[in-house]
Amino acid sequence: MVIVLDLNSLSFLLEWLLNFNVNLTVMCAMTAKDISLITSLLDERFKGVQTAMNAEFSIVNGRLHSYNRKLEQVVTQTTKTNGSVAAVTERVIQLEKQELIHFVNCPQTSVIAELKKEISVENDKRDEDLQEYHVVKRYPKLALSIIAGTCILLVLGTYLAYRGLADDIRREIQVELKKDTLNKLR
Repeated sequence: MVIVLDLNSLSFLLEWLLNFNVNLTVMCAMTAKDISLITSLLDERFKGVQTAMNAEFSIVNGRLHSYNRKLEQVVTQTTKTNGSVAAVTERVIQLEKQELIHFVNCPQTSVIAELKKEISVENDKRDEDLQEYHVVKRYPKLALSIIAGTCILLVLGTYLAYRGLADDIRREIQVELKKDTLNKLR
């Protein structure tokens, strides 16, 4: 197929093809003037593309430089932190060694051992004294049953004692009445 285009149409077509990345082989009869015009148009277009790419590369380069500075700060801070942690770890190890040496050489170790024994004896005595309370705490239903049973027996005992007392008083009153009646009859 053969297409004949004028210079403006050819320029528009080339611009359009460049925008859509279309690869075509264009064969036409051009003059040297047309070729130089097309070359200059393409050069201008490539300069624009190159300028845009350089601007993007500059932005990316700036961001990378910023990230590198931040990474250097992180590395510096990490190095400082690691140094601090190492110093603290060394100090802890020294204190542990000193504590062990002090424990071995402490003149109060025997006093502390005696105090521990006394405390243990006192705790055992206290536990013995509180054993009944531990049973109540361990078996609360049993404890409540015992208390309720005791209360019932107390009430029943009180009732029986009162009834017995009331019977005794009645008998004495009857005996007194009989004596009074006999005394009146005589």
